[in-house]
Amino acid sequence: MNIVEFLNQLNFIGLFLVFIISKLLIETYLKIRNISSINENKETIPERFINVVTEEEYKKSINYNIERIRFSILTSVFGVGVLLFFTIGGILNNLTVFVQGVTASNIIGAIILGLLLIVIGEIIEIPLAVYSTFHIEEKYGFNKTTTKTFVTDLFKNLLIQSIFSSILYAIVISIIENLGNNWWIYAFIAVFLLQVIIFYIYPVLILPLFNKFEPLEDEKFKKPIERLLKKIEFKAKGLFVMDGSLRSSHGNAFFTGFGNNKRIVFYDTLLETITPDEMESILG
Repeated sequence: MNIVEFLNQLNFIGLFLVFIISKLLIETYLKIRNISSINENKETIPERFINVVTEEEYKKSINYNIERIRFSILTSVFGVGVLLFFTIGGILNNLTVFVQGVTASNIIGAIILGLLLIVIGEIIEIPLAVYSTFHIEEKYGFNKTTTKTFVTDLFKNLLIQSIFSSILYAIVISIIENLGNNWWIYAFIAVFLLQVIIFYIYPVLILPLFNKFEPLEDEKFKKPIERLLKKIEFKAKGLFVMDGSLRSSHGNAFFTGFGNNKRIVFYDTLLETITPDEMESILG
């Protein structure tokens, strides 16, 4: 039996269901274990956190984390349901038939199908995003997102996804149609290069569409970071402060970009709650 015959005999729908459901069950089991572990330690503040957080803050953290994990279980189950509805349920096939009736061009058809999936996906996710932002985050005092910011972010995300997905689909379908049996090699190279380009422009063109970035000017924070970067011989284009407080009171920091676009970014909310030494530890 050759590989083609073997593949023809496989029940791909059955395998698809087994893999999807197994992944969901394993992830859910681990999340439930995580909740159990949190509950086992919720009554007493761990010794290393005594005098660091108050009892009220600790209980708030416990309740928040448990609620977030439970919500993630719900969203995972919902996501699997949507995936099965679109695949086995035939919605993806119906959309494909619809697109074929609109255009005979494979490239234009792939773009239209991709855009339809993006729009439908965004619409489906709106209730979950609203609940997460305006219920869970609001309940624990973290949310600072206004309705205007939420809606604006939604449309910006939709526009960005639409642009890059359209470029991706057009490139891949063109390669499939014109480069013969080895199309998959060229498609891999093209997708990889597109990802590199997106990753490169992300800090300078995409992120600023959502947040404001200003250079970190406070010397008491800059010096320990610059000392750390010099010690490990890491070159970054700059240290920046992002207006994370526009959407949340959570403190955070991240590194993004590569080449001469490498940037280290700190939320303004983080700088309000930590010391310079703590910042160096967080980045480290």
